[in-house]
Amino acid sequence: MTPKIPRHTLKPTPFDSPTLGEDALVAYSVLLPAGYYDKRSRWKTYPLLIVLLDRDQKVNDVIELARAQAYLASDGYAQQVIMVFLEGFRDTEESAGYHFFLDQQADDFGGGDYRDMILGDLIPHMEDRYRAKIRFVDDGDL
Repeated sequence: MTPKIPRHTLKPTPFDSPTLGEDALVAYSVLLPAGYYDKRSRWKTYPLLIVLLDRDQKVNDVIELARAQAYLASDGYAQQVIMVFLEGFRDTEESAGYHFFLDQQADDFGGGDYRDMILGDLIPHMEDRYRAKIRFVDDGDL
């Protein structure tokens, strides 16, 4: 049986990113693993799986990925994770917007170092807000 993904859990949530500049909001949606709120698992931590959505994708475009991961985890074939869907596009008033997966020169219209935003802003935000456990190994090639 395929697990149902409640729609309310996949609402885009704005997140302030100091790395990208003043008033730089980034939208993400989060899917918590089954049993996240159970009393028995209140001390359990989960790995974080960040799904980078393409420029014109929304989280509903990849809902099957979330269902597949939940299904595999419920059968013990995959580890339970906190899935974070990071939208790959940020609109600005004066431009067509910026894509998250390129480090771009920050200017009046946006841009910025998106790698640093993910590593320095998003991951600590997820650790503070959810029971995410991050193991990061920087091999210098990133």
